[in-house]
Amino acid sequence: MKLLRWLKRYILNLIYVTDLVLNTIAFGDPDETISSRIGKKRQRGTDCKICVWLCWLLDKIDRRHCEDSIKLHEGRGSDDDDSVFI
Repeated sequence: MKLLRWLKRYILNLIYVTDLVLNTIAFGDPDETISSRIGKKRQRGTDCKICVWLCWLLDKIDRRHCEDSIKLHEGRGSDDDDSVFI
């Protein structure tokens, strides 16, 4: 059982770091996940069809995923903004 818990944690860590890398490649803050970024866009009502589709897909896996992933202290406009473009 310990091996299964370790493997699950390992896979979740790989998914998380891949999420951060993909957001960075898309000129986002390297400390922010894509879910947080698109969740913020969705809250602001930004017309982003990809964001709506991704949130819909993620919500099927984890209810309210985008909303629950929002980190106000990360990303553009935050005090800790590390994104390439401001």
